[in-house]
Amino acid sequence: MRRLLILALAACAAAHESCCEKATKAEPEFIIDPDDAPPDVYEGEPRYVADPADTAPAAWDEDEDGPYERRLIENPRYAWAPREIENPRYRPPASLGERYADEV
Repeated sequence: MRRLLILALAACAAAHESCCEKATKAEPEFIIDPDDAPPDVYEGEPRYVADPADTAPAAWDEDEDGPYERRLIENPRYAWAPREIENPRYRPPASLGERYADEV
């Protein structure tokens, strides 16, 4: 009985995976514009800011090494999003009538 149940579950899982594979192969209707580059400053906010948690190493000597420059991190308030464009490879799904017209 257990074997039958395990086989039934495995068959359902295999059928589900093949369905999902088809869905992942479909092209999205819109894609991110590859030519759209993020600006250095957007709405008054810089793209990168100095890390407030970064401190100079213990061995850092300002006389020898110069002033310590904290590392840069992404600014959490920088809210730029890339532009989306229509995908030239997108094909809308066929309606049910078009899909089954050949079989009738």
